Amino acid sequence: METARIGSILFAIIMPAILVSCDNVGSPPPGAKIVRVRPGSQGDESSSTSAPAEQSSSLASSSVTPLPDEVDSIVSIDGCNCSPGYQPVAVAEPFYQASLSATSEGRFGDALDSASRAVSVGLGLDVYKNQLAIALFNAGRVEEALAKWQEIAQGSPDGCELGFYATALRKLGRPAEAESIARRFVRQCSASSTAHILLASALVDLGHLDAADQEATEAINLDSEDPQGYQLRSIIREKRKLLDGALSDAKAAARLKPDDADYRYREARVLWEMERYSEARQPIATAAKLSPKSARIHYLRSLILEQADELNEALQAAKDAVGLDGNNASYLQQLGDVYKALRRPAEAIQAFDRSLALKFTPGTLYGRAMCHEELGQRSAALRDLMELERKSPGFSNTREWIESLEGQ
Repeated sequence: METARIGSILFAIIMPAILVSCDNVGSPPPGAKIVRVRPGSQGDESSSTSAPAEQSSSLASSSVTPLPDEVDSIVSIDGCNCSPGYQPVAVAEPFYQASLSATSEGRFGDALDSASRAVSVGLGLDVYKNQLAIALFNAGRVEEALAKWQEIAQGSPDGCELGFYATALRKLGRPAEAESIARRFVRQCSASSTAHILLASALVDLGHLDAADQEATEAINLDSEDPQGYQLRSIIREKRKLLDGALSDAKAAARLKPDDADYRYREARVLWEMERYSEARQPIATAAKLSPKSARIHYLRSLILEQADELNEALQAAKDAVGLDGNNASYLQQLGDVYKALRRPAEAIQAFDRSLALKFTPGTLYGRAMCHEELGQRSAALRDLMELERKSPGFSNTREWIESLEGQ
């Protein structure tokens, strides 16, 4: 098992799923009720297509298109602390609150219906438009969502709308645009740790690690109790191979929020990179208990347990990962690798076959060749090795092994 394979584990900064309000709301005018802006979701790429200012109230949950599997929905971001709040429109507010609730529960069709109603009677308030953009994004109508955020950004947003826009752009793999919007967010609300975290995240995506580290550190200075800053700085330091610092930050994040699976996963991830497998067992086991439906956690647990020579437990973890996501080539390769380590080559070949059907990787084909050879299937092993030599010349000792088998 090559350590470099851990690079295939996708790691993302996961924003909390609890709706968080913006702080520092100003004093309301006499008789007015001020409600703090509450974020709801994030969008996709910018578009010149303008979203309708008013949506039909007959939209049904069944009419929406889900986001692609590789793009997560947006439920919330941490609130900025510079918003002056907003004066709600009495007729729009119930629809807005209903959309927030539906978003938090994953009922994105209902959220879109309610947000559309809020905007239609909301007197142009950005907070209602932002919630509509969130709902459009989560319903799979990405271009319309981005157009709505673009409309908000062209005005003078005073809430957390720029944070949602930047988050959406990052999720859609548009880091340069995300950086631009995040910088506006930082200028608007320099005291917000969330703004600096969003900017740092975009800079990481762009490979600007030194600048990202400065922003993550600024976020920690602004709010030392927010684990996201430590989590992000841990990622940056790992990428820069400053693993001692990465581990220190990962542990700090886990201490601040010990019941969060992502922070325990990050701690285990750095320990894996440092080849401290025995120490990694505890945080990854905790992560698996906290988030038993996370395939990536079970995958990393299998990798760690295999290196710790606990093969039966590694096999179960690999099975758990594949059971949760049977179309991930890396998870299937790991299942094959553990079967191979357990001297169960026929089962290993089945897993390698499934992995290779999804994606070619040299290590998978090499592993299958080894299993064929172990079963005495030399012609099959030779066929795999010759294919490997064609696709990845010079991989491992393939050339020597081919010559050996051809000479028999």
